Amino acid sequence: MNGGHCQAAVGPGATGANCTDFWDCASSYCFYFSAAGTSYSQCATACSSTGQCPPSFACSDFNGGGVCLPVSEIFVYADGGPSFTIGTEAIGQSCTQPATNPANSTPCDSTFLCSSPGGTGTCIDSCGIDSDCQDSQTSNMGWVCATLNLTSGASLDACTPPLTNIGCTFDSDCVAALGSGATCALSGFCTANPVGAACSANTTCDHGVCLSGTCSRPCCNWWSCPSGETCGPVMDSQGDVFKACQPQIPDAGGLLPGNPCDTANPNACVTGLCFYNDPAVPGHAGFCSETCCRDADCPTGYTCELEDNGFPYPDAGSSGAMGYCILR
Repeated sequence: MNGGHCQAAVGPGATGANCTDFWDCASSYCFYFSAAGTSYSQCATACSSTGQCPPSFACSDFNGGGVCLPVSEIFVYADGGPSFTIGTEAIGQSCTQPATNPANSTPCDSTFLCSSPGGTGTCIDSCGIDSDCQDSQTSNMGWVCATLNLTSGASLDACTPPLTNIGCTFDSDCVAALGSGATCALSGFCTANPVGAACSANTTCDHGVCLSGTCSRPCCNWWSCPSGETCGPVMDSQGDVFKACQPQIPDAGGLLPGNPCDTANPNACVTGLCFYNDPAVPGHAGFCSETCCRDADCPTGYTCELEDNGFPYPDAGSSGAMGYCILR
């Protein structure tokens, strides 16, 4: 058939099974990673929250994108190494994490996240968009997916009440700190500025993201952002990378993800991303891609896979990986 392409048969390997290439896996994704001096190649599924993973798996962030990995292997990968200990508190329950050496333990279960390391907080899940939180935080409707600045200095997208850390007594306290429209909630903290409002710092926005003077939010793919924007990688001052809604490139074309494109002219795609069909084949034939958190974010026939996030460290290579829709 003209215009077709060869495709290997997809294997039966479930998430967590050993693999050598994508055709070994039911997910069409064979993920390679190295931890504590040991290398792994396992069938994987991209994710933005632990609730999207099978039992005994958790969503592990690789500085821009997440993958479902067995909880036991995430512990080996974690800074604490094999001595990493885990608690039993579930999502939404209160937690208290020691201020000393918090990387070696968590009071929460496989979500890993205590919202206030070194103090009393809540066990929270990672996320890609607000609906991830409304799915997993069933007792906390109204929570949002926000970019949190952890006490370690790292940034991570996680479920939380709309953000602000500015205490107040009167609405005027909040107007002075955040600008017109800000109010003082019953909690004694200001309500932060919504997406699209003017901002001066991440802490003034309810989703924890201030880009070029405007409040933004985490995202998974281009259609999870407002019209005229796309979902793309952002690096913070600590070198951590996350996805956030941002203006489209000025000369972006109208080709939607999944359409054929010329890799010499990626801006013909609405996302500005045109990937090679096969890097080993001469020429510029490609497909319009987009960022993603999981397979459901991609066009039919595409898999969400972690690739170089495009932000090199000053001293060595890529700073991590990010989910992109890949044709299989």
